[in-house]
Amino acid sequence: MSTVKALFVVLDGLLPSPARLLGWQQLAGLLGDFRALGYKVIGIKLGHTTRPWETCRDTVEPALDALVEVDDEFVPTAWSLARRFSLNMNRSILVSAHDAHSRWAHDAGVLRFETPAGLFGI
Repeated sequence: MSTVKALFVVLDGLLPSPARLLGWQQLAGLLGDFRALGYKVIGIKLGHTTRPWETCRDTVEPALDALVEVDDEFVPTAWSLARRFSLNMNRSILVSAHDAHSRWAHDAGVLRFETPAGLFGI
């Protein structure tokens, strides 16, 4: 039985202003806290955007266990990562600024969906 839990983080739109380096540094620290709690932190970059991610790559990427690109289908990617990292999806969290991604969490069997404000207070 898989016991490793994951924090899936949709990076696009996560912070109101992608140019705010301080916000990205704060996020990197928070992601490090989740890693310390035993989570595999997986960054999700939406395939149709590039600008927001490029402004924070050097700050956030070191805090990630993996970075994946997803277009519209999260479930196959999530389950591929579950196999790769022995993840227990029933103990995992998906955080996104996009409420529509709550369906991604449900369809992939992720325990819960959170917004950045709800989980990180940002």
